[in-house]
Amino acid sequence: MRTDTGGHSRGFKVLCCGLVLALCGGCAIRAAMRESEPPEGSYRIYYTVAEANSSGPAVDYQYYVPPEEGDLVRSLISKALDQPEGEALISPYPAGVSLRSAVVENGVLSLDLSEQYGALSGVRLTVANYCLVLTLSQVEGVEALRITVEGEELPYFSGKELRAED
Repeated sequence: MRTDTGGHSRGFKVLCCGLVLALCGGCAIRAAMRESEPPEGSYRIYYTVAEANSSGPAVDYQYYVPPEEGDLVRSLISKALDQPEGEALISPYPAGVSLRSAVVENGVLSLDLSEQYGALSGVRLTVANYCLVLTLSQVEGVEALRITVEGEELPYFSGKELRAED
């Protein structure tokens, strides 16, 4: 003799399987979107993930096609310091941060940023640095970054060159 609980259990299992398939389908769609061809001449601009969790990445990117004319490094930094499109990503930089200078020498891009960048510390500073390094290391000839604030080196990063592979 069969009881009603067996029927409910099977229905619950079917419901759970359907939910898992629906969630995986969403993941597959996002992965497929990422695997599509990026726009020609585009660069990845890295930002903080709005709802970062311990199992996912802290940063992600949006594509940006800079103008053909003008300074590529300044264009990428300007875009990085802006708020990203949509709600999935947020800027890791405090409001008002601006670029004071950018000089590439021997594969090292030395950035001097405004005083607002100096308000960052700990994990927030690490993530902001990481976003800049990942964004700007795409530029041909840039192998590492050195970041200063108002001409002063950042604590814990004094004399250190930041690389994408770090």
